[in-house]
Amino acid sequence: NIVWYEKVLERNFYNVPTVRAEYCWSESEEGFNLYVLAIGSTVVGGLFFIAYIAWKTESHQGPYKDSTCVLYSTFSHIQIWVFFVPLIFVVGPFQADIMFVHRTIIIWIWCSTTLLFSLGPKLFYCRAELAQRNLMRRYHGVEGPDGH
Repeated sequence: NIVWYEKVLERNFYNVPTVRAEYCWSESEEGFNLYVLAIGSTVVGGLFFIAYIAWKTESHQGPYKDSTCVLYSTFSHIQIWVFFVPLIFVVGPFQADIMFVHRTIIIWIWCSTTLLFSLGPKLFYCRAELAQRNLMRRYHGVEGPDGH
């Protein structure tokens, strides 16, 4: 059974609601438990999959080795789930502005850490390799191993 809740937070001079908080909630625990099970299994399944991929690529050597990047990215995702997600329940559903900012921060950290830890080391290595090649070309007239 799903119930629509509305709470008036502020009223103006004419007693007309100016600020309201509205949300939909299930009165039974079954809906919430299914939601937690679905989200939890998706996250845990994803973390196990990421750990498996990192384990399989651990033996790969070279500058583009991903296992360390995947480890740091996975660690940041676990931190988000441990520290930020429980704050959703602490803040409560009636503070919409805080909930919006909180969820935006969670999404931003989740996406930016994945990009930073996945692409950052590779871009840094490519930049250093190009700088070294340009230095060799500029001061010694030496071409790189691929003739450029």
